[in-house]
Amino acid sequence: MRRAHLGITLLLLPLVGCGTGAGPSPSATATPSPTVAVPTRFVSTIYHYTITLPAGWNNFPATKAWTGKTAVSHDGPDVDLFSGPTLAWGYALRTSKTLAGFITQFNTDVAAAHPCPVKPESERATTLAGLPAILESEHCAPVTGILVLSAFVAKGGSIYVFQLQDPARVASDDADRAAFAQLLTSVRLP
Repeated sequence: MRRAHLGITLLLLPLVGCGTGAGPSPSATATPSPTVAVPTRFVSTIYHYTITLPAGWNNFPATKAWTGKTAVSHDGPDVDLFSGPTLAWGYALRTSKTLAGFITQFNTDVAAAHPCPVKPESERATTLAGLPAILESEHCAPVTGILVLSAFVAKGGSIYVFQLQDPARVASDDADRAAFAQLLTSVRLP
């Protein structure tokens, strides 16, 4: 559509000058402006958090809310998926569970559905959006050793989960941890 509109405009331009007595105009050479990739602010329409994605990342919003009845997958319709050099995703669940109780059940459900351990390799307290949070790290799929990073935070009767994995890399990767940390610093909760 845009190409057709441009073509019609270009065809009409020579006609505009006809009969006006104006002399020939110098031809202008279109100089394409450089494309600068900039960070993108993503607002989740289902979970209502915001996150700033690095330049060049794509987002694929969730199409339905997670019910908590099944383990989540990065390619499921109930996660906001972010695609760049790695994959990251976010989602939330309204629940009356404590953060610790939620994480215990979450890890059990994930281990039953995916080749991930029930107990993560590391778990540490941190903050996310200014709130107490838990950050976990584990290698799933024992054969490939995919690093999966997860962050959990509770606010307003919901638990928010943010995860990152890099299927192209094996073992503990500092670049993945740094990318995840950068994403997490940009998260804002409702």
